[in-house]
Amino acid sequence: MLHRYFQAMGLERDTDLWQKERVDLLNIVEAATGARVSLDKLAHANLNEGKTGHGAEAIEFYRRGEMEKLKAYCTSDVRLTKELYDIYIKEGALFVPE
Repeated sequence: MLHRYFQAMGLERDTDLWQKERVDLLNIVEAATGARVSLDKLAHANLNEGKTGHGAEAIEFYRRGEMEKLKAYCTSDVRLTKELYDIYIKEGALFVPE
């Protein structure tokens, strides 16, 4: 089912993501399931690990000038998202928890 939505978003398995202006994996999952699923839940279900923090913490890191903490938080989110996308590319599906 997810594959149909990836296709609708112009994302075939051989898509060069660098040619896309923006790809939001969570929006694609929501379109496919009709429900909003957090990155943390999706990562736990497919990678057996979750996010390192919450978005509100990122704002506080920025306000306090803690750029290394902000960088680590954002890098972790990007890594999780990429690993989820890689699973989709390899397996053709993601497990989406309820």
